[in-house]
Amino acid sequence: MADLIAQGPDHRHRWRRRLPDGVPIWLGRDCGDWSLTWDPCISRRHAKLELRGEKLYVEAHPDASNPIFYAGQAMVQFEVPE
Repeated sequence: MADLIAQGPDHRHRWRRRLPDGVPIWLGRDCGDWSLTWDPCISRRHAKLELRGEKLYVEAHPDASNPIFYAGQAMVQFEVPE
């Protein structure tokens, strides 16, 4: 199991959630338990995350206003190995 930690500039803007295996979740400003309401740079639905075994798959929502960076490059989709 893996956890996702989101943290903003204020100490109150922080949460930690366990990523479910094999279940896609949406991350954004308006995504229920996965919301980042304090971040003005993230879209209401910004990225889809899915943990599959030891890898995390990330895909930007097509309407997201800002890119997602991984390894210094703007990416639309990518996977993060353990």
